[in-house]
Amino acid sequence: MKQIFYIFLLLVTAIVNKLNAQVDKSKLIIEANDCYNIKYPYEIVDNINGALKIGAIDSTKIKNIELKKYYYENADVFFEIGGGCFMPYLDELSTKIENDTIKIYWNRESNEPCSEVGEAVPFCGKITIDKRKYLNYKKLRLLKVYKN
Repeated sequence: MKQIFYIFLLLVTAIVNKLNAQVDKSKLIIEANDCYNIKYPYEIVDNINGALKIGAIDSTKIKNIELKKYYYENADVFFEIGGGCFMPYLDELSTKIENDTIKIYWNRESNEPCSEVGEAVPFCGKITIDKRKYLNYKKLRLLKVYKN
């Protein structure tokens, strides 16, 4: 019975390792976010003071240990996309890192002309970058790719 259990365990481990190898490590997660006081077209924030400066956190959280640990390990890329005629929905956006560029893909559903009345607000987003994985994160550029 023990041998069957160990064989089963080895099989499960092999399957999990195979699935992990197939995951695209260059893909990043986009989160919807408030439109903070960011520099156009994007801003990289890698510490609490930077987050405080753009308004992503308030001064009461400056001594938060978990937040300090978060920014020790991560940087946030705040960005805007859309506005004017069109506003993207979160499920229309995807992103990945290629070389020194973060590419944000907007799979737009519509290609119709702008209406004469009203404007759409831009989508404000945040991408979290693992500083240990991307040592040159400060040099990353952001490129918006529009696809119909």
